[in-house]
Amino acid sequence: MHFFKPIIVDSPSLTIFGGFSSSVLFVFVLTAINNLENVLFGDGFEANFIPEVVLALGAALSVAGTIHGVCVTTGFAFSAIALYYLHSLSQKRYGGAPFVYSSMKKKK
Repeated sequence: MHFFKPIIVDSPSLTIFGGFSSSVLFVFVLTAINNLENVLFGDGFEANFIPEVVLALGAALSVAGTIHGVCVTTGFAFSAIALYYLHSLSQKRYGGAPFVYSSMKKKK
């Protein structure tokens, strides 16, 4: 991204693409962190929101911040979308605890 910084800064559409590329970096960093935890702590270790996702998001957005300010904003938006789809893909693949919706009706 730093190699193409002069080109990215010149065009508004390319600053949005810079945010998208930082969200791709977010997905790669999150995958790398989770793979490292699986190697160290055993199979089935899950990535949580606070340590892993925040660390990967901070790393990706700090790289985007060195390019352009708009890259940070669009990178955050694209990373949130990518995180949503990663979560839904993970729920389909590995399953999860089903949500139980209960109504709070009073008995008469």
